[in-house]
Amino acid sequence: MNLFCKKSIAVVALFFIAGCSIFHRKTERVEVMKTPIIPRAVESDPRYHFMLGKYFMYENKLDEAESEFQKALSLDPLSRDIAFNLAVVNLKKGKVDEAKKLLLSIVQREGYYPEVHELLGRIYASLKDYDNAIKEFEKSLEEESENLELYFELATLYAEQQNYDEAIKTFDRLLKIVPDFYLAFYYLAKIEIQRNNINSAIEYLKKSIEADKRFVSGWIELGELYEKNNKIDEAIEVYKRALEVLPDEISIHEKLAYLYVSKDDIKKAIKELKSAISLDSTNLDYHLKLGIMYLEDKEYASALDEFNFILVSIPDSAVANYYAGLTCIEMGQYDKGREYLSKIKIESELYIESIIRIGFSYKKEGKMDEAINYVMSKVKEGVKSPSLYRFSVALLQEGKKYDKAIEVAKEGLSNFPDAIELYYQLAFVYDEMDDFDKAIEQMEKILKINPEHPDALNYIGYIWADMGVNLEEAEEKIKKALSIKPEDGFIIDSLGWVYYRKGLYKQALKELQRALKLVSDDPIILEHLGDVYLKLNNRLLAIESYRKALNLDMRERDRIRIKKKYEELKLILH
Repeated sequence: MNLFCKKSIAVVALFFIAGCSIFHRKTERVEVMKTPIIPRAVESDPRYHFMLGKYFMYENKLDEAESEFQKALSLDPLSRDIAFNLAVVNLKKGKVDEAKKLLLSIVQREGYYPEVHELLGRIYASLKDYDNAIKEFEKSLEEESENLELYFELATLYAEQQNYDEAIKTFDRLLKIVPDFYLAFYYLAKIEIQRNNINSAIEYLKKSIEADKRFVSGWIELGELYEKNNKIDEAIEVYKRALEVLPDEISIHEKLAYLYVSKDDIKKAIKELKSAISLDSTNLDYHLKLGIMYLEDKEYASALDEFNFILVSIPDSAVANYYAGLTCIEMGQYDKGREYLSKIKIESELYIESIIRIGFSYKKEGKMDEAINYVMSKVKEGVKSPSLYRFSVALLQEGKKYDKAIEVAKEGLSNFPDAIELYYQLAFVYDEMDDFDKAIEQMEKILKINPEHPDALNYIGYIWADMGVNLEEAEEKIKKALSIKPEDGFIIDSLGWVYYRKGLYKQALKELQRALKLVSDDPIILEHLGDVYLKLNNRLLAIESYRKALNLDMRERDRIRIKKKYEELKLILH
């Protein structure tokens, strides 16, 4: 478990070895020389080799430093400072056992020496010998009771062992020395998060911020804690308060933008991201996100400006060309959109999607033949992808070219035999051809690959119900689908329809009304509701359901069927 991130035992050890304590506490014992000072001494003088070793240590020439300290120690084997510095070099070189032996020899020879115990503690901690590490740190604290860094390391050790009570006691000892130490409150909050004491963690983070209002990590941790507990409004308020103190903190503007997007408040998200860009205009990722937000908000000209800004710096940016193409298509500038999309190279992850989008642009422009020809040309070129095959089949299906759609689907499945999306699309080709047996066959193939596929379960159940066959098994499949997607209005409609076929009209009415609340603009659900009202002798509600259904978009064959029901009922009522 890595509770304290940057303060983990391994990292702490590395900080020490590198000579850069988080508190920048300097001591004469470990301070390295800024410039080489070579005393006038003979080769037999240990001071000469010691000073050379310190110089090489400063220059990070560890092999040379080790050699000089070894020479110095051979000339003065009882020197504590030489042995200590040699141990530090050994640690830097990863020679942990040798460093430990040197330090233990100092302890055995001279007894108590705080810096040795401190370094031994770090070595034991890196070896996950936590008991000995704790003993060494406590020995150091007996002499250096105000060494804040040691309290942090000791608390971290306890936390690593999930001994949170001792970790908290250690921080309490630290707070008696520095009562308003913001980092202590911050790490106490991290402990409480691990203990799932969220309210306590929040209070500690608030204290951390009160102690240092410019402590960015405290603000962010508090905001993220609210986010993780689905308190989005509270998180937003935290970040807004943070910006009152830290108006130039880019990361907080970015977090606010993300939260506003999650609340579908795109305009506020745009405002925050623009603030981030004003602080760092060279961050192309911000420009990309802002462009996508403008696109979402239908501010197409502004979106295109952001994507073009990126393309000035990176002309072959696949993602910028992709979104610029999408933006132009939304603006009705189809040729320009296709121009952007065609710049995406084959090795890009967006290449297949760019082909689909170009095909879609032709379709949206009303050029169905061009859409089919373009996409099929890519398939013939050898561009293979389940999603591209599926889009090709969908286009051919929409163009009523059923035989070709089936041919392409089968070719795709020969290349991708487990492509569920292709079986699904092929099933709907057969469905549109009224070949329901073959449609069900495709759905059953899907269930062999994924027995829990809710849409395949629902389709089979619905078709059986619509045909009035296998009603018990149909209900079973639909209920299984509903257990996977309990709030899916279309599956609930299927359940209502199977109840209708079984003559359970009141149960059918209940389910269909629930389905309509979830999907208010589906003509088939309204048709089913009208059919149930008729069975319950409520003709006025039945004709009203049919009338509402006829005001919605649907397949022509569905419109003909519903209109027939509406006209027949209208004659009866009038």
